[in-house]
Amino acid sequence: MSQIFFEKQSAQGQTPTRKRTFITITAVILGLLVIVVAGYFVRKESSVTGKPEQAVSKMQEKGKVTTVETQNGPIKIEEGKVADAFPKDVAIYANAKVETSTEAFDGVSLKLKTADNADKITGFYKDKLSENGWTEVAINNMEGSSLITAKKEGRELVITSISEESSSDTSIAIVILNPQKT
Repeated sequence: MSQIFFEKQSAQGQTPTRKRTFITITAVILGLLVIVVAGYFVRKESSVTGKPEQAVSKMQEKGKVTTVETQNGPIKIEEGKVADAFPKDVAIYANAKVETSTEAFDGVSLKLKTADNADKITGFYKDKLSENGWTEVAINNMEGSSLITAKKEGRELVITSISEESSSDTSIAIVILNPQKT
């Protein structure tokens, strides 16, 4: 188990390169989340006809739930509620409001918002993941942001918390690949 910590440095010793690197890594992981969850926007070329096939066959909105039928299976996006497939062995931060959850054929995600800072959130998840048998892969902290990666029984977990500059809120994104193995 490896741990990578980026410590806060004093104002005169702070390196903008470290912060940019951390933000870039976080952006890449969130980008991968978008690709995994929103892969239904991608068009696929048919091996028989050589023409593009539409990846989305049906999209339906009912209130705060959007369901998209894709060639790989349904994707369900829900506002204000935790997805039914969200694993019971991943704690949901108690002081947070659920913004959206997504269930897809290969994973589940949850977006939360809280007034607590990233350090407090990181401490909470470090404890809870360990209690629930997750193996910590890495933790990265830097000025109002954190990134935690963990694994358990073939599942992969990424938790990011990022303080919003425009408000005192912190956004938390939790992504679990292969969530069916709880």
